[in-house]
Parts: sequence; C-alpha cells; structure tokens
Amino acid sequence: IGPYHPGHLVIPESEMKEESKDLSGPIPGTLYTRFDPQRHTGFVMKNWLVSWSDGEKDTKGMPPARFFRTYRFVLERLLRTANVAMVVDEANPDSYIGFMCWSGGDVPTLHYVYVKHGYRGIGFMTGMLAELGVTGETDFKFTFMPVPRKKAEGLRSRFPKATHAPELLTTLVKESETEE
Repeated sequence: IGPYHPGHLVIPESEMKEESKDLSGPIPGTLYTRFDPQRHTGFVMKNWLVSWSDGEKDTKGMPPARFFRTYRFVLERLLRTANVAMVVDEANPDSYIGFMCWSGGDVPTLHYVYVKHGYRGIGFMTGMLAELGVTGETDFKFTFMPVPRKKAEGLRSRFPKATHAPELLTTLVKESETEE
C-alpha cells in the first residue's frame, strides 16, 4: 500500500463511473485525513456496527447482545491494529463523510469502507481505495462481504482481482468468545 496522503480526496478519472466523469480530480470541500481515536471512534463504531448488523450473513439471527459484544471487540481490535482514514467536510472537520479501515502487506486487505448515504454514488469509496493504490487492476483482499447481493456483484465487477478473505474476522470473532 502506498503512503498515506492527507489532503483533498482525489478520484482518478480512470476509476470514475461514466455519469460522474465531471467530478474527477480533487473533490471540493472534502479532506482525507488520519483517524483520530478521540474524535472519530464513535462515528466509526456506530456506522460499522449498524452496517454489519444489517448486512453480514454471518450475523443474521445472532442475539443482539452477543452481536454487539462480539463485533465491538472485533472493531476495537481493528481500530488499534489496522490503518484507518477519514473523509471529512473541509469547512467543518467534525462533519464526517466516510472512513476506510485496511491493513498493509504485499496485497492490501480492506477491512471496511463506509460512505454516508447522502454521499454514495459520487466516488468517495473509489477515491479512498485509490489513495491506497487500489484500482480495478489491483490485487487486494477484503474481509467483509457487502450485501445485498447487488452490492457484492458491483464490487466484484469494479474490482475483479479482489478476493474475499474473511479469515481475519473469523479469528477475531473466536478471540472475542474466549474473552467472555
């Protein structure tokens, strides 16, 4: 994974959807910034946990108390050990647009990427992945499986070299159970 580049989030034209080509380049009013645990943890935890509870097939039917205890442990561990970056409103840095969590290595591993509903479809996810050097031609792993199926198929069509690798999450879930 390339170096971390704070500043305006840039969406490469080559990665833009055809209907959004006029938005290539820096996105005005947005900043790509480092994760600050003091300021950003609440936003990241809330949105990640809600997204997971709504979507991951492995969490369906899990009692809510167990789900939140287990996945809170997983997220706290990832936030301490992985890389996290935020996209914020430049005029109001306390107004969050999205975040990305990943680990480095020969092949980058994306743990999660989240963009608020009102900002989806513009290219924020693509811009965050581009910051890591991930394009449609890049090998990378992802530990989550987006649902519904349409989202998963969209991810696979835009990033055909991506590989689902849930092993890290499975390991962290097992560790959380031994902590109980």
